[in-house]
Amino acid sequence: MLVFENVTMPPKEEKSISSQARSSSRLKDINIELENELKHTKELLQKTSEEMQLSQEELKSTNEEIQSTNEELQSTNEELSSSKEEMQSLNEEMMTVNAELQVKVDELTLSNSDMKNLLNRTEIATVFLDDELNIRRFTPEATGIFNLIQSDIGRPISHIVSKLQYDDIVTDVRKGA
Repeated sequence: MLVFENVTMPPKEEKSISSQARSSSRLKDINIELENELKHTKELLQKTSEEMQLSQEELKSTNEEIQSTNEELQSTNEELSSSKEEMQSLNEEMMTVNAELQVKVDELTLSNSDMKNLLNRTEIATVFLDDELNIRRFTPEATGIFNLIQSDIGRPISHIVSKLQYDDIVTDVRKGA
């Protein structure tokens, strides 16, 4: 079943011309304000974009510098590794030379000891002098001829009193040297 009923419509409001003019003026003001805001936003966006590009260029440049520094550090590290290997090689060589020298020192000490024993056993008075005629060593028998004591080593032979009747001993020793 269908039922029809009469309904009254509310009366349409008629806008007045002044109301429409005000509304139109208000829309223009809002439009201008929005356009100004849009223009300001575009300028801000452009400025931000330029700053971002500048930052990206600076970051790129910094990154290149860091990569260059890293390459230099790697090169320096390689040089240091090479130097370390060279130092280890030199150290090994020096240890070998040192061992050889120690053998020579031991041989020389043994020879020196043998020579000292030989001179002491031969019972021959002997005085050893250096190029400046300073006493380097003497045998115990030499103390019977010269008044020598251990502290005389390093002193000139001319300062030592002798029991010999031989005034030209220093001159003759110089001639023989």
